[in-house]
Amino acid sequence: MTFTKECIKLKKNRSNNWTTGISITVSNSDLRFFFFDIDKPYSSESFNRIVDVYKSHQLDLLVHRTGNGWHFISPTMVSKEIWKDMMFELNDINPKCPHTTLRILPGKYPDEKLIWFNSSVGYFINNKDCNSLELSNLLNKWFGARFEGSISTDLKIVQYPLPIEQSLVTKC
Repeated sequence: MTFTKECIKLKKNRSNNWTTGISITVSNSDLRFFFFDIDKPYSSESFNRIVDVYKSHQLDLLVHRTGNGWHFISPTMVSKEIWKDMMFELNDINPKCPHTTLRILPGKYPDEKLIWFNSSVGYFINNKDCNSLELSNLLNKWFGARFEGSISTDLKIVQYPLPIEQSLVTKC
């Protein structure tokens, strides 16, 4: 049976505006990605602490602006145990977010497209043997990064409705 967005009954806190994201899990591996995001208000201390956790676990990292904060994306694959350890280290910064998907397209906030692809910073450890080839290629294409990857992954691209309070942009 095929479902369309029109057939899905949404929770009361969800809008009719949908976004596209990428899952931390992949179809063909027990490894996963570690994604994190912060929204306003945030401090430079929180930002630096997030970067330091990625670095301490030797993950390549790309950070880019969103309409209300920052996304932290790594093409480096980690075990479920390392993912849990990293979440434990950072969860107090954004405890309401489960960090199981990360939005990959602008459109949640007005004029977000103006900054989305034009404000990234890369931290390269060159962890080629632990990086997803597919996610490395996407980040290189979208943000001009220079990641290398060797693990072939089946990325899970998902669509989900935005929460009502975060649905500032009306799609036609």
